[in-house]
Amino acid sequence: MLIGAILWGNLSDRIGRRDILIACLVVNAAFAFGSAFVVNFEIFLICRLGAGLGIGGSIPICLCYYGEFVPRERRGCHISWLQMFYVCGGLFAAAAGLAIIPTLTPLMEEPLEDRFHPWRIFILVCSLPCIFAVVFLCFMSESPRYLLQIGRWQDAVKVLTEVYRENHRGVGVDGFKRNCTEIYRFSTKVKSADARAKGTCLQNVCGKCCEMVDMFMGIFQEPLTKMTIMLIICFFCTAFGVYGLTIWFPEYIKRLEIISFFKRTEIISDMTFSNTTFDGKIVNKGYVNVTFHDVTFDGTTLQHVNFTDVSFIGVTFQDTIKTSATYFHNSEFINTTFNHTDIHKNRFIDSKIDPSTKFVNTVQGCELDFSYAYDPKSVYLEVFAATWAGVPGVIISAVLMDRVGAKLIYVTSVALSAISVFFIWLVDTESAAVAMLAVVQFFGQAQWNALDVMIVVLYPTDKRASAFGFLTALGRIGGVLGNVTFGRYLSVSRAIPILMVASAFVIGGLSSIKLPNTQGIVLM
Repeated sequence: MLIGAILWGNLSDRIGRRDILIACLVVNAAFAFGSAFVVNFEIFLICRLGAGLGIGGSIPICLCYYGEFVPRERRGCHISWLQMFYVCGGLFAAAAGLAIIPTLTPLMEEPLEDRFHPWRIFILVCSLPCIFAVVFLCFMSESPRYLLQIGRWQDAVKVLTEVYRENHRGVGVDGFKRNCTEIYRFSTKVKSADARAKGTCLQNVCGKCCEMVDMFMGIFQEPLTKMTIMLIICFFCTAFGVYGLTIWFPEYIKRLEIISFFKRTEIISDMTFSNTTFDGKIVNKGYVNVTFHDVTFDGTTLQHVNFTDVSFIGVTFQDTIKTSATYFHNSEFINTTFNHTDIHKNRFIDSKIDPSTKFVNTVQGCELDFSYAYDPKSVYLEVFAATWAGVPGVIISAVLMDRVGAKLIYVTSVALSAISVFFIWLVDTESAAVAMLAVVQFFGQAQWNALDVMIVVLYPTDKRASAFGFLTALGRIGGVLGNVTFGRYLSVSRAIPILMVASAFVIGGLSSIKLPNTQGIVLM
């Protein structure tokens, strides 16, 4: 997504909004759709990287494209409302995951080649909106602001006339078209891309690459230098805090569930089991200093079971093929048979296995454990509920955007975010974590709305998408660093990540104070 944002954004300023947006979505849809049918992890990783390359460019281009159609009096409001569908997309993905992806148990019951796994269906469903968007975009017009920028004022007038006709049905368009013609017929600026250089193919390619670099470096030239630097700081700080917290909180909720799960572990010690059969499920138990003599584990599911200092004498494990997070520590096996199980050698830690012990028809496959210490559906549901908090954040910022300006909304939201971060000290339950995630979503959406409006309004058309792509890429870096910071230090001391994120929000707010306001500005 980082590479895609920079690459596609620059191409959009050179070739056009609509065509590059279609190209981004085609790349995303093709790789996303293909990843549902891959048969190994390497190909799956390549497909996900390709999908990220496409979607990374579509986000900044979409906002620039839409912002260049709407009137300046309501531009901030309209761009903010467009962000509502970003939230809706997140809700759709969360709801689809909740409805389609089951717990991991069914995935272990049948081998890969025998069923079309639910996660594949989930990927297919999530790729459908992208395919529909490509079809709809084919019937849309190029941005009139971009057409004016490259000197195609007649096409720009035609597009604006169609927009006027749709918005004023029953009203004649001749007067409007005449006015547009008088205003725009002197817009003859032609970009360097229209000057076809003659030369070898290699020379032309090198020339195009140099032009792309020059266009990208243009966002650091006067009079944009200070504004770009301030927006870099704002984007990085916002992403560090908002993305870092948003990505980390689901993991924290998961960890709280795991802690709660292991608090309920049943310990069975100093006992002997003989001439008996265990079937069904054995979940979250610990056997310490126990002896199993002439015991059969028949079709038993072992989930989070630890055997410590245990003796197995004449024991049979058969059809035990759903083992998860189960280990044998310092245990002894005499005349024991493992028949058609998924108990591999990595589960025996400092244990003694007598030569009379046999492993027969061991089930081959992945030896990684799937944790049953938490309910994935519960985590999805909690994240889904918290994501709804972004909706009022979008609505409030959209209503106020053109009234008070993007800068004031951004400064206010980062200040409140910095204060709310300190309440992480009180997060010790799942419900408290969900509530904090909701707060992050609420203020985070307001911050992103304000930053998006600033970029669309403050940058000229020939640099708008390049700037948006570059700043979005920096946001990805900030988000990754924020997530790593919380993941690494929160279990050690909450003070470090809390102070770092709060400081990031404060720095972002202070950097934005010198930015121009966005009210009533005409697009350049």
